[in-house]
Amino acid sequence: MEILILGKKDRVTPLHLAARNGHKKMVEALLGKGAAVDSREENKWTPLHLAAQNGHKEVVEALLGNYAEVNAKDDQNLTPLHMAAVLGHKKVVEALLRKGADVKARTRKGSTPLHLAAQNGQKEVVDTMLGQEDAEVDTRDDENLTPLHMAALFGHKDVAEALLGKGSDVNARDYLNLAPLHKAALFGHKEVVETLLLEKYVVVDAKDNKNWTPLHMAAKDGHKEVVEALLGKGAAVDARIDKNWTPLHLAAQNGHKEVVEALLGNGAAVDAREKNNWTPLHLAAQKGHKEVVEALLRKGAAVEAKGENNWTPLHFAAQNGHGEVVQTLLLEENLVVDATNNNNWTPLHMAAKNGHKEVVEALLGKGAAVDARIDKNWTPLHLAAQNGHKEVVVKEVVEALLGYGAAVDAREERNSTPLHIAAQNGHKEVVEALLGKRADVNTRNQEGLTPLHLAAYTGQKEVVEALLQKGADVEAINQNGSTPLKLALQNGHVEVVQILLQEYAVVD
Repeated sequence: MEILILGKKDRVTPLHLAARNGHKKMVEALLGKGAAVDSREENKWTPLHLAAQNGHKEVVEALLGNYAEVNAKDDQNLTPLHMAAVLGHKKVVEALLRKGADVKARTRKGSTPLHLAAQNGQKEVVDTMLGQEDAEVDTRDDENLTPLHMAALFGHKDVAEALLGKGSDVNARDYLNLAPLHKAALFGHKEVVETLLLEKYVVVDAKDNKNWTPLHMAAKDGHKEVVEALLGKGAAVDARIDKNWTPLHLAAQNGHKEVVEALLGNGAAVDAREKNNWTPLHLAAQKGHKEVVEALLRKGAAVEAKGENNWTPLHFAAQNGHGEVVQTLLLEENLVVDATNNNNWTPLHMAAKNGHKEVVEALLGKGAAVDARIDKNWTPLHLAAQNGHKEVVVKEVVEALLGYGAAVDAREERNSTPLHIAAQNGHKEVVEALLGKRADVNTRNQEGLTPLHLAAYTGQKEVVEALLQKGADVEAINQNGSTPLKLALQNGHVEVVQILLQEYAVVD
């Protein structure tokens, strides 16, 4: 595909200026005084390039009459014919062709004037060049693109019809193995798609280098009318790309409800599995596309389907905080609210870890096990206490869990409680919420560490103060014989040291 760069103004002669502005008499006068007809400016444009670019037919003829080089090339190998063709100056094109302009001339990227005219939808110029004996309708550029590819890519139906009428190969492939139908489908050019589909030998399920068909491309980008046109011509509704995705996977992931419905209405497999065993419902839930989720469920999508690592759609929605999708899934009769993945995480663990209060409440409202354990024996409360979301978010999640009876002193594999974890991570408001629910302020983990030890060790000044206010033992000794003060001293937490000394700590 060619991108044209305008020339610089350096080294422009009076003849260049006169030609560019269409001043025929001035051009003739300058030529009569011996002006160099093929003088070059900075980008090697001749006066003929400029006259052709700006559509000045009479100036073009005057220059050609003075033996201007008709196929002069600039620094991108553009000829005057390229210039006139891309901008649709039909009469200039005809004048150049009469003087032997090369219809097969190529730019540095291999584009012919026909490529550029097709790209810009210059139908009359396309017709003119196709009328030349030496014109090649399926000429290829450096990316193996034909003019028909260009017309399809940019949505020029009339140009596509003209090219096809001259025998252009409807199934021609570029360097990525893309056919014109791929190009038109990708960008949603419905009329071009319909034009291509009228061709007797069109391959509706043509596959590119990654096995994408035109239907995959249209589905991914939400082009409903193109999807319907392709399906109407028998496109394979469950065709697979390299990752084993179907068009339905692509439409579901990208939230294109109408495309999803069109595919399902044409028999798409609602629970098709890709290489990680995800169904379209997994992908829609992961991205939070509620309407797509509803459309899939109406067609019987398996709400309990498990993909890689045994994740369900509910795991995905809970992890990402998609409250509306969670609520939709929770309405399904077959939903398992406490489904576990390979690490024994339930959707509640996911929501608690990521600070999604509304999702936590929705799951608990449907009976989710508030103290369910993952592999390290952590409960959702441990996860909520650990994570460094905004303090208010963590507090709200913790309070929601506690409100549904979460065990405030639940112990994980190292015997730590949520209070240990919140103290260590400096979540003051969470510490206060746990203490408000009568968490044991002096509880010890397997190393004999209290929450105060951990807060002192990590320099959590405000947490230290909150724990002391609730009666934390300032002189507690862990298994290594260290007090909170000793740990604060060892780690250089001066403010914590000062607070502990004020509590009459015994200095070792």
